[in-house]
Amino acid sequence: MILKVTPQTRMGELAGRTIVVSSTFLTGPLTPFVLVCREQAGQVGVRHSPINAGTPQSVLVPEQRTLGHFAIDRLQIETIGRITPILGVDWSGGSVRLRLPNGLTTEDLYPGLRELHGQTASMHSYILGAVEAPSSPDVARQRVDAAKETYGALLSDVAYRIENSALFDNAVPESKEFQLRLMQWDDQIAHLDRPGVGGAALDALAREVALAFDTARANAERLGLSHLPLTARRTARQAIKVSALARTSPTEGERAAARDKVAKLLSRLALYYLPSPRSAPLLLGGQIPQLPQDPTGAG
Repeated sequence: MILKVTPQTRMGELAGRTIVVSSTFLTGPLTPFVLVCREQAGQVGVRHSPINAGTPQSVLVPEQRTLGHFAIDRLQIETIGRITPILGVDWSGGSVRLRLPNGLTTEDLYPGLRELHGQTASMHSYILGAVEAPSSPDVARQRVDAAKETYGALLSDVAYRIENSALFDNAVPESKEFQLRLMQWDDQIAHLDRPGVGGAALDALAREVALAFDTARANAERLGLSHLPLTARRTARQAIKVSALARTSPTEGERAAARDKVAKLLSRLALYYLPSPRSAPLLLGGQIPQLPQDPTGAG
Protein backbone atom coordinates (compact mmCIF):
# COMPACT_ATOMS: atom_id res chain seq x y z
CA MET A 1 0.00 0.00 0.00
CA ILE A 2 1.28 3.47 -0.90
CA LEU A 3 1.76 5.66 2.15
CA LYS A 4 -0.07 8.97 1.88
CA VAL A 5 2.28 11.47 3.47
CA THR A 6 0.66 14.23 5.52
CA PRO A 7 1.88 16.62 8.24
CA GLN A 8 0.66 14.04 10.78
CA THR A 9 2.78 11.24 9.30
CA ARG A 10 5.33 9.93 11.81
CA MET A 11 8.97 10.25 10.85
CA GLY A 12 9.40 6.52 11.42
CA GLU A 13 6.95 5.87 8.58
CA LEU A 14 9.14 7.94 6.25
CA ALA A 15 12.26 5.79 6.69
CA GLY A 16 13.58 4.87 3.25
CA ARG A 17 11.74 7.70 1.51
CA THR A 18 12.77 11.00 -0.08
CA ILE A 19 10.28 13.87 -0.02
CA VAL A 20 10.15 17.58 -0.78
CA VAL A 21 8.37 19.76 1.79
CA SER A 22 7.14 23.24 0.89
CA SER A 23 5.56 26.03 2.90
CA THR A 24 2.13 27.33 1.97
CA PHE A 25 2.06 29.72 -0.97
CA LEU A 26 3.70 33.10 -0.20
CA THR A 27 4.18 32.27 3.50
CA GLY A 28 7.21 30.93 5.33
CA PRO A 29 10.43 29.98 3.53
CA LEU A 30 10.08 30.47 -0.23
CA THR A 31 12.36 27.57 -1.18
CA PRO A 32 11.18 23.99 -0.56
CA PHE A 33 13.33 21.51 1.38
CA VAL A 34 14.32 18.01 0.32
CA LEU A 35 14.45 15.34 3.05
CA VAL A 36 16.03 11.89 2.96
CA CYS A 37 14.92 9.68 5.86
CA ARG A 38 16.71 6.54 7.05
CA GLU A 39 16.18 4.27 10.04
CA GLN A 40 19.14 4.65 12.38
CA ALA A 41 19.63 3.07 15.82
CA GLY A 42 15.94 3.06 16.70
CA GLN A 43 15.50 6.64 15.52
CA VAL A 44 15.24 8.32 12.13
CA GLY A 45 18.23 9.94 10.51
CA VAL A 46 17.17 12.86 8.34
CA ARG A 47 19.41 14.65 5.83
CA HIS A 48 17.86 17.84 4.55
CA SER A 49 18.60 21.00 2.62
CA PRO A 50 16.81 23.61 0.54
CA ILE A 51 16.41 22.32 -3.00
CA ASN A 52 18.77 25.06 -4.23
CA ALA A 53 21.54 24.60 -1.61
CA GLY A 54 24.31 22.06 -1.87
CA THR A 55 25.26 20.99 1.67
CA PRO A 56 22.71 18.93 3.61
CA GLN A 57 22.35 18.97 7.37
CA SER A 58 21.87 15.75 9.33
CA VAL A 59 19.81 15.18 12.45
CA LEU A 60 18.41 12.25 14.44
CA VAL A 61 14.75 12.46 15.44
CA PRO A 62 12.38 10.12 17.32
CA GLU A 63 10.29 7.79 15.18
CA GLN A 64 7.09 9.21 16.69
CA ARG A 65 7.87 12.83 15.79
CA THR A 66 5.42 14.06 13.15
CA LEU A 67 6.56 15.58 9.90
CA GLY A 68 4.65 18.74 10.78
CA HIS A 69 6.59 19.17 14.03
CA PHE A 70 9.87 18.44 12.24
CA ALA A 71 9.06 21.13 9.67
CA ILE A 72 8.45 23.68 12.42
CA ASP A 73 11.51 22.75 14.49
CA ARG A 74 14.09 22.22 11.74
CA LEU A 75 12.84 23.95 8.58
CA GLN A 76 11.01 26.96 10.05
CA ILE A 77 7.92 25.95 8.07
CA GLU A 78 4.92 26.73 10.26
CA THR A 79 2.31 25.45 7.80
CA ILE A 80 3.11 22.85 5.16
CA GLY A 81 1.59 23.63 1.78
CA ARG A 82 2.80 20.66 -0.21
CA ILE A 83 4.56 17.34 0.37
CA THR A 84 5.89 15.70 -2.78
CA PRO A 85 7.43 12.21 -2.78
CA ILE A 86 10.36 12.01 -5.23
CA LEU A 87 12.71 9.27 -6.38
CA GLY A 88 15.89 10.56 -4.75
CA VAL A 89 18.47 13.34 -4.47
CA ASP A 90 22.20 13.69 -5.20
CA TRP A 91 24.14 16.23 -3.11
CA SER A 92 27.57 15.46 -4.56
CA GLY A 93 29.72 18.24 -5.97
CA GLY A 94 28.14 20.96 -3.87
CA SER A 95 24.86 21.03 -5.79
CA VAL A 96 21.41 19.52 -5.44
CA ARG A 97 20.09 17.24 -8.17
CA LEU A 98 16.57 15.98 -7.58
CA ARG A 99 15.36 12.77 -9.20
CA LEU A 100 11.74 13.57 -10.04
CA PRO A 101 9.00 11.19 -11.22
CA ASN A 102 8.12 11.36 -14.91
CA GLY A 103 6.00 14.39 -15.67
CA LEU A 104 6.98 16.29 -12.53
CA THR A 105 8.94 19.54 -12.81
CA THR A 106 10.69 21.63 -10.17
CA GLU A 107 7.94 24.23 -10.54
CA ASP A 108 5.43 21.68 -9.25
CA LEU A 109 7.24 21.62 -5.90
CA TYR A 110 6.19 25.22 -5.18
CA PRO A 111 2.52 25.57 -4.14
CA GLY A 112 0.67 28.13 -6.23
CA LEU A 113 3.24 28.82 -8.95
CA ARG A 114 1.32 27.19 -11.78
CA GLU A 115 -1.91 28.79 -10.57
CA LEU A 116 -0.13 32.17 -10.34
CA HIS A 117 1.01 31.79 -13.95
CA GLY A 118 -2.46 30.79 -15.10
CA GLN A 119 -1.42 27.22 -15.87
CA THR A 120 -3.19 23.99 -15.09
CA ALA A 121 -1.55 22.04 -12.30
CA SER A 122 0.10 18.84 -13.44
CA MET A 123 -1.21 15.51 -12.25
CA HIS A 124 1.61 15.42 -9.69
CA SER A 125 0.95 18.92 -8.35
CA TYR A 126 -1.64 18.38 -5.69
CA ILE A 127 -2.31 19.45 -2.14
CA LEU A 128 0.16 17.80 0.25
CA GLY A 129 1.30 15.38 -2.43
CA ALA A 130 -1.32 12.87 -1.34
CA VAL A 131 -4.54 13.50 -3.26
CA GLU A 132 -4.43 14.33 -6.96
CA ALA A 133 -6.53 17.25 -8.15
CA PRO A 134 -10.10 16.62 -9.33
CA SER A 135 -10.68 17.35 -13.00
CA SER A 136 -14.20 18.79 -12.61
CA PRO A 137 -16.75 19.88 -9.98
CA ASP A 138 -18.46 16.51 -10.45
CA VAL A 139 -15.25 14.71 -9.52
CA ALA A 140 -14.84 17.00 -6.51
CA ARG A 141 -18.34 16.12 -5.29
CA GLN A 142 -17.74 12.43 -5.93
CA ARG A 143 -14.55 12.57 -3.86
CA VAL A 144 -16.36 14.06 -0.87
CA ASP A 145 -19.31 11.70 -1.30
CA ALA A 146 -16.89 8.75 -1.29
CA ALA A 147 -15.31 9.96 1.96
CA LYS A 148 -18.75 10.40 3.55
CA GLU A 149 -19.90 6.97 2.34
CA THR A 150 -16.81 5.24 3.71
CA TYR A 151 -17.07 7.10 7.01
CA GLY A 152 -20.75 6.15 7.26
CA ALA A 153 -19.93 2.48 6.66
CA LEU A 154 -17.27 2.57 9.38
CA LEU A 155 -19.69 4.38 11.69
CA SER A 156 -22.10 1.45 11.35
CA ASP A 157 -19.39 -1.17 12.00
CA VAL A 158 -19.47 -1.80 15.76
CA ALA A 159 -16.25 -3.80 15.87
CA TYR A 160 -14.36 -1.20 13.83
CA ARG A 161 -15.66 1.64 16.00
CA ILE A 162 -14.41 -0.07 19.13
CA GLU A 163 -11.06 -1.14 17.69
CA ASN A 164 -10.33 2.21 15.99
CA SER A 165 -12.28 4.53 18.26
CA ALA A 166 -10.04 7.58 17.75
CA LEU A 167 -11.69 8.19 14.36
CA PHE A 168 -14.98 8.90 16.17
CA ASP A 169 -13.53 10.91 19.05
CA ASN A 170 -13.49 14.56 18.11
CA ALA A 171 -11.15 15.31 20.98
CA VAL A 172 -8.51 13.78 18.66
CA PRO A 173 -7.15 16.63 16.49
CA GLU A 174 -7.05 14.60 13.26
CA SER A 175 -10.65 13.43 13.70
CA LYS A 176 -11.90 16.88 14.63
CA GLU A 177 -10.16 18.30 11.55
CA PHE A 178 -12.06 15.87 9.32
CA GLN A 179 -15.39 16.88 10.85
CA LEU A 180 -14.55 20.57 10.48
CA ARG A 181 -13.58 20.06 6.83
CA LEU A 182 -16.92 18.33 6.23
CA MET A 183 -18.74 21.27 7.82
CA GLN A 184 -16.73 23.69 5.69
CA TRP A 185 -17.65 21.74 2.56
CA ASP A 186 -21.35 21.66 3.44
CA ASP A 187 -21.32 25.38 4.27
CA GLN A 188 -19.61 26.45 1.05
CA ILE A 189 -20.75 23.96 -1.59
CA ALA A 190 -23.87 25.91 -2.59
CA HIS A 191 -21.89 29.11 -3.11
CA LEU A 192 -18.89 27.58 -4.88
CA ASP A 193 -20.63 25.04 -7.10
CA ARG A 194 -21.77 27.59 -9.68
CA PRO A 195 -20.35 28.32 -13.15
CA GLY A 196 -17.49 30.79 -13.00
CA VAL A 197 -17.54 31.15 -9.21
CA GLY A 198 -15.27 28.76 -7.36
CA GLY A 199 -14.02 25.81 -9.38
CA ALA A 200 -10.49 25.94 -7.98
CA ALA A 201 -11.74 26.53 -4.44
CA LEU A 202 -14.20 23.64 -4.80
CA ASP A 203 -11.39 21.36 -5.94
CA ALA A 204 -9.23 22.46 -3.01
CA LEU A 205 -12.02 21.86 -0.50
CA ALA A 206 -12.65 18.37 -1.89
CA ARG A 207 -8.98 17.48 -1.64
CA GLU A 208 -8.85 18.81 1.91
CA VAL A 209 -11.86 16.70 2.93
CA ALA A 210 -10.38 13.56 1.36
CA LEU A 211 -6.97 14.17 2.87
CA ALA A 212 -8.41 14.95 6.30
CA PHE A 213 -10.41 11.72 6.22
CA ASP A 214 -7.43 9.62 5.13
CA THR A 215 -5.30 11.24 7.83
CA ALA A 216 -7.89 10.74 10.58
CA ARG A 217 -8.50 7.13 9.58
CA ALA A 218 -4.80 6.27 9.37
CA ASN A 219 -4.19 7.89 12.75
CA ALA A 220 -7.06 5.95 14.35
CA GLU A 221 -5.91 2.64 12.89
CA ARG A 222 -2.37 3.34 14.08
CA LEU A 223 -3.61 4.00 17.62
CA GLY A 224 -6.08 1.11 17.69
CA LEU A 225 -7.15 0.09 21.17
CA SER A 226 -4.38 2.18 22.70
CA HIS A 227 -6.69 5.18 22.32
CA LEU A 228 -8.96 3.67 24.98
CA PRO A 229 -8.24 4.05 28.69
CA LEU A 230 -6.03 1.20 29.86
CA THR A 231 -8.78 -0.09 32.15
CA ALA A 232 -11.22 -0.31 29.22
CA ARG A 233 -9.15 -2.34 26.79
CA ARG A 234 -9.92 -5.82 28.08
CA THR A 235 -13.66 -5.19 27.97
CA ALA A 236 -13.27 -3.62 24.53
CA ARG A 237 -11.50 -6.71 23.19
CA GLN A 238 -14.32 -8.86 24.53
CA ALA A 239 -16.90 -6.60 22.89
CA ILE A 240 -15.11 -6.90 19.54
CA LYS A 241 -15.18 -10.70 19.73
CA VAL A 242 -18.83 -10.83 20.77
CA SER A 243 -19.83 -8.38 18.03
CA ALA A 244 -18.42 -10.85 15.49
CA LEU A 245 -20.69 -13.55 16.97
CA ALA A 246 -23.64 -11.19 16.59
CA ARG A 247 -22.97 -11.25 12.85
CA THR A 248 -21.89 -14.84 12.26
CA SER A 249 -23.70 -17.10 14.75
CA PRO A 250 -25.90 -19.62 12.90
CA THR A 251 -29.20 -18.96 14.70
CA GLU A 252 -31.11 -15.77 15.34
CA GLY A 253 -31.30 -16.63 19.05
CA GLU A 254 -27.52 -16.79 19.30
CA ARG A 255 -27.13 -13.56 17.33
CA ALA A 256 -29.67 -11.80 19.57
CA ALA A 257 -27.89 -13.00 22.70
CA ALA A 258 -24.59 -11.71 21.32
CA ARG A 259 -26.15 -8.32 20.52
CA ASP A 260 -27.42 -8.05 24.09
CA LYS A 261 -23.98 -9.00 25.43
CA VAL A 262 -22.32 -6.30 23.31
CA ALA A 263 -24.78 -3.73 24.68
CA LYS A 264 -23.93 -4.73 28.26
CA LEU A 265 -20.18 -4.51 27.59
CA LEU A 266 -20.55 -1.08 26.00
CA SER A 267 -22.62 0.02 28.99
CA ARG A 268 -19.68 -0.92 31.21
CA LEU A 269 -17.28 1.04 29.01
CA ALA A 270 -19.48 4.17 28.94
CA LEU A 271 -17.26 6.12 26.51
CA TYR A 272 -19.00 8.80 24.47
CA TYR A 273 -17.16 8.01 21.23
CA LEU A 274 -18.13 4.32 21.23
CA PRO A 275 -21.49 3.02 20.03
CA SER A 276 -24.12 3.48 22.71
CA PRO A 277 -25.62 0.39 24.38
CA ARG A 278 -28.91 1.31 22.72
CA SER A 279 -27.57 1.78 19.19
CA ALA A 280 -25.15 -1.17 19.10
CA PRO A 281 -27.81 -3.92 18.77
CA LEU A 282 -29.45 -1.91 15.96
CA LEU A 283 -26.13 -1.49 14.17
CA LEU A 284 -25.35 -5.18 14.52
CA GLY A 285 -28.79 -5.88 13.09
CA GLY A 286 -27.89 -3.96 9.93
CA GLN A 287 -29.46 -0.55 10.59
CA ILE A 288 -27.36 2.41 9.37
CA PRO A 289 -27.03 5.57 11.49
CA GLN A 290 -27.09 9.11 10.21
CA LEU A 291 -23.91 11.16 9.65
CA PRO A 292 -22.08 12.53 11.58
CA GLN A 293 -21.29 13.72 15.12
CA ASP A 294 -20.64 17.02 16.88
CA PRO A 295 -17.27 18.34 15.61
CA THR A 296 -16.65 20.30 18.80
CA GLY A 297 -15.89 17.15 20.76
CA ALA A 298 -18.89 17.62 23.04
CA GLY A 299 -19.94 14.01 22.41
